[in-house]
Order: sequence, then structure tokens, then C-alpha cells
Amino acid sequence: MGIDVNKKSYYKLNISKERTENRLKEIIALNFKEIGVAHFGINGIISGLYIERLWNDSEPIWKDYIIWVKSVIKTSANGS
Repeated sequence: MGIDVNKKSYYKLNISKERTENRLKEIIALNFKEIGVAHFGINGIISGLYIERLWNDSEPIWKDYIIWVKSVIKTSANGS
């Protein structure tokens, strides 16, 4: 199932709507899908990204996570 950036349950009242939306768009660009209730991943490659991580990770931690995800995707594409 795709990710709908307008889904109200993805947004928490005391968390920046803009930051949450930007992070959702970032994972959509990496081909993440919703694989459970507010649980995201790429089938056969990566799972375990819950909405709480989008809400709670600081910018440096989020950026490190995205770098790691990209390396996992690249490794998977290379068949390693």
C-alpha cells in the first residue's frame, strides 16, 4: 500500500506538520510503502520504520538513517 501524505493519522499535534510531511515525501522517493499501520518499508529489502521515528528523530539522526537506507537499497540492487 502506498503512503498518503495527507493521512491525518500520520500527523501528531505537537510535531511539525512540515517536517513530518517532508520526511514522508523523502521515504516515498525511496519507494517505501506502508506495510502495516504507520509502519513503512520496502518489500524484501527493509522494514521497521515506524511513524514515531519520523516524529522523534533529530535531523542528524534522521539524515544518518536515510544514508543507511540508501546504502541498503544500493547493496540490494547490486545483489550483495
